[in-house]
Amino acid sequence: MVTIKEIAGKLGISASTVSKGLNGAADISGELRHTVINTAIEMGYTAKRIKNSRHKKLCLFLEKTSYEPAIQFSLDIVLGFQQAAACEGRDINVIPYPVSHKITITYDAYMLKHGFCGAFFAGAFPKDNWSSEFTSTVIPTVFLGNHRLGNPHTCQVGTDLYGALDIGISHLQSLNHKKIAFLNDAGNPAATWLQQAYYTESAAHGLTAPNSMYACSTSFGKDTGIYLRRFLQTGTTAVICGSDMLARAVIKECAALGLSVPQDISVIGFGSLASSALAIPPLTTIGQNGNALGRSGYYALAALFQEIAVGQTLLRAELILRDSTAPCRQ
Repeated sequence: MVTIKEIAGKLGISASTVSKGLNGAADISGELRHTVINTAIEMGYTAKRIKNSRHKKLCLFLEKTSYEPAIQFSLDIVLGFQQAAACEGRDINVIPYPVSHKITITYDAYMLKHGFCGAFFAGAFPKDNWSSEFTSTVIPTVFLGNHRLGNPHTCQVGTDLYGALDIGISHLQSLNHKKIAFLNDAGNPAATWLQQAYYTESAAHGLTAPNSMYACSTSFGKDTGIYLRRFLQTGTTAVICGSDMLARAVIKECAALGLSVPQDISVIGFGSLASSALAIPPLTTIGQNGNALGRSGYYALAALFQEIAVGQTLLRAELILRDSTAPCRQ
């Protein structure tokens, strides 16, 4: 185990100065503090610090978003994480990200500097100067979504997207729909995985899913009309969307084209935003439980603290039936 005295010996400074640097004391310069932290990490001190059973401070990085309807879902995730952590006496700091424009030190150094022993990233995978460090960090770190980092100190939690598409397609098939299109949402962090799930599950259900029945909106639904017309040309009778907001945009475009939902075409959303129940018609959606995702994030982190190398934890999706789906008209 690396000691403070060994770090002090390498830097040629006193052990008390090293201690101040590691604990964020205000009476040493920022430059010296960074030097102490980076040296400590290089010598393996981080691994010792995070295994200290008395260390209780966790960090929840919450993605900054202007996507207003997603705020409640994010709050549910935060609440679930906080509830699970509180049961074990953990302190939580919620920090908006990306924060890279404020950070000049590495991820491990940032965590050590602020006394965090683990982190949960709730949102899209970070695409800043930290992203390349997650493959080698020794800090227990959990990500929301579908990621493969190959690092035993990291884990992902999310929704089983293949299962989600399975229940959506199964429901539409039970209503005799045979041509089911998928309009993805580029703003959904799981967009790439949803695309793969759509093609895989369509094949598993014996449905054809040509490229003309798949599209990805990149403009918050402003291009929905273009894709909907293309789907209709293929004989599409039902559309599954990569988000509830996109599904509501599809319903609006259907009305503009003189089509009735669900009599002429069925529509399913994804995400189960509370506002979806207020749509006209109320939106059938594939639900994700934000609170459960937050709690699972903590449980995965707790497993990493016990040196249990969890790869991923996927929760089952739920089909919330409302009025935007109906039997297919022959």
